Amino acid sequence: MRVEDQCALGVFARRVTRTIYGEVQMVDGTWRRRMHHELHLRLREPTVGRITKIARLR
Repeated sequence: MRVEDQCALGVFARRVTRTIYGEVQMVDGTWRRRMHHELHLRLREPTVGRITKIARLR
């Protein structure tokens, strides 16, 4: 898989997970989008790029 394809797939996966988990309400009442590291902590799964690299090594 090309690097461009991995990046595009990663962007798509983050967009879907942001939609599923929604936004975070701040203390002052405003809303913000979740950051990459917050999504990663929620999922606790390897990234799409890492999964493809592991599959190629097998």
